[in-house]
Amino acid sequence: MADVSSIANELTAVNNVINQYRATIESGSSTDLKADYDTYCQAMKDAGIDKIISTYQEQLNEWLANQSK
Repeated sequence: MADVSSIANELTAVNNVINQYRATIESGSSTDLKADYDTYCQAMKDAGIDKIISTYQEQLNEWLANQSK
């Protein structure tokens, strides 16, 4: 189980971004999908998606290193 304590705020923020943009992007109801997608990607970065990915990757790498022992 991943330790998400250090990224709890980022997880909440990213979830909020997903909820904000999901319907527009998934339904195709956007009048400018590229602009909306670019805005979504920037909002995800601003919310901390890179920190989340990095934290999960560190934990996965540590787990994998311990599997060969």
